[in-house]
Amino acid sequence: MIKRFKLVRCMTCGRKDNIHKIVRIAKRKKDKVIIVLDNKKPFGVITLSDIVFKAVASGRNMRKIKAEEIASKDIYYLDEKEDECKAYMYMLTRNHLFCSITRNEKFIGLLNLSDLIKKSVADHCSRIKRKK
Repeated sequence: MIKRFKLVRCMTCGRKDNIHKIVRIAKRKKDKVIIVLDNKKPFGVITLSDIVFKAVASGRNMRKIKAEEIASKDIYYLDEKEDECKAYMYMLTRNHLFCSITRNEKFIGLLNLSDLIKKSVADHCSRIKRKK
């Protein structure tokens, strides 16, 4: 189950938040990934490259661009009760480094691929040691 893993906290914002506000907060927190929420449910994700290529390069006023306009909306999320293999296969097949995790359809954090692999390998090694 995914809930046995430590999730990474990350910055979140609402769909209607403007990019200027988001960038100011992200700079202070040093976040590179922002999860866009719609009623606490994952709606999309904004990365630094989204901000540069979709907002800054457009030449528009950053206070008038909403998060929902530049967010990648193909965000995939799993409930914390799902099997970690499902998260692993999702990240592996789509070349993603993280997966959004929810509890009762509310975002609670990110599952990092490297953390998933480390813990899975450690668990596997401890099972092997016990068998000897």
